Amino acid sequence: MTLSKWADVDWGKSTSAIAKERGVTVPTASKARRKHAPETLAAYAGRAPGRANRATPANTTAVDDLQKRLKAATARADGLQRELEQARKQFAIARRAFETSHALLTPVLEERDAALAKLAANAAPGTTRRPRSPRTQQALDDALEHHPELARALAGNLTDAWHNPGSASGVDGAHNHP
Repeated sequence: MTLSKWADVDWGKSTSAIAKERGVTVPTASKARRKHAPETLAAYAGRAPGRANRATPANTTAVDDLQKRLKAATARADGLQRELEQARKQFAIARRAFETSHALLTPVLEERDAALAKLAANAAPGTTRRPRSPRTQQALDDALEHHPELARALAGNLTDAWHNPGSASGVDGAHNHP
């Protein structure tokens, strides 16, 4: 039988009806059904087309589209997997750096706190002043060296020079310094 003999068959009819219509035996019509319209047979409905029944262009296009989508999704998943592994490595490096910094910083902070506590304990009773920075202390020492009267003024012993700085200072004589 050639394909042209089976081209215009209504495969929705029963095999025996097709056999009578075409003038062939039921096994011949059944063989033609399996070859040309396997989807109409309950036993063949779930199977993929065999050699005799090649995929149609519509099926080929759908399969090609699915394969392209699968390939693209696989490529995206592979890329994301690489990014995830890189992020894990960077996280591990950052974690080690944090732990190392923390381990190095902890004793330094403890030493600093101990020194501050020792300085506070040695301070004059009743004072809660923090110790001066070395720059502040140096600037104060320089100022006291150049202006000995400042030391007396800070101690509470003001001289006449502090009460009336003179007209050259820009402050009128009526102003009194504390």
